[in-house]
Amino acid sequence: MIARPASALVTGGGTGIGRRITERLVQDGYFVTIMGRREEPLLDTQRLLGDKVSTAVGSVTNEADVALAVEQASARAPLTVAVLAAGTGGRHAKLASTPLRSWRRVLSTNLDGAFLTLRATAERIAQNGGGSIVAISSIAATRPHHGMAAYAISKAALEALVANGANELGEQGVRVNAIRAGIVDTDMTAGLYGNGGFVARQLSETPVGRLGAAKDLAEAVSFLVSPAASWITGVCLAVDGGNHLRGTVQVNVPPQLGGGTDTQPPGLDEGRMLVGPDNGGVSEPPCPATVAQTP
Repeated sequence: MIARPASALVTGGGTGIGRRITERLVQDGYFVTIMGRREEPLLDTQRLLGDKVSTAVGSVTNEADVALAVEQASARAPLTVAVLAAGTGGRHAKLASTPLRSWRRVLSTNLDGAFLTLRATAERIAQNGGGSIVAISSIAATRPHHGMAAYAISKAALEALVANGANELGEQGVRVNAIRAGIVDTDMTAGLYGNGGFVARQLSETPVGRLGAAKDLAEAVSFLVSPAASWITGVCLAVDGGNHLRGTVQVNVPPQLGGGTDTQPPGLDEGRMLVGPDNGGVSEPPCPATVAQTP
């Protein structure tokens, strides 16, 4: 539990991984503001977790929306934590055939959205005496990912943002880290986890011998924002059961799992993990194109 009242902002906090992170931060004692494009899942999460949760409807790709969310989070208690969990998987396509519109949509949400949120929250966190920012990345950031090049590239760029942010903000008392997420078991991965062959291969490529859950990522976030991690910054922590040590098989992801088409935003909820990085799919947060809330 935190020692004094403090607030956290979680983008993509209304569903899936983002909701689990929100739940864990509430358990840690934070007032949590969850940001997202759609009001309904935000309100559902608020009803589930109680009055320590407030909602901010908006898009992480909109600078004004992000600023309003930061103000709302700061109204309840000093803002000391931000979790950048909003994201999108994008269109399933090879790099050379990826439409520019689809490319821009993925980079806008996964990179621009993270940048805008980091920039807005870092200043406020520094004013409050310091704190922690955690981005939700993916092990897709570390190697080529068939059919999901834009997504993988956006996550690699996100990790560069984390490194540069950590380097520049440390002297202001702001730590910046990332969770390099593997595939986790959520309602969005139910189709995959109902496939015996997929599960068997996944287990064989995971040294700890079990499937991951959103709770595993939430626990890692809780650690990184805690005083126990006060000398940790600029780290991309792989939370994947060791899958990055063995997961070398590339699997083509069906287009319907890739997050939509060029002309229609993907119909995936913010904050939900779809398919794990080194398992040949979208990793953490595939959600609608202009998310503002989260894999």
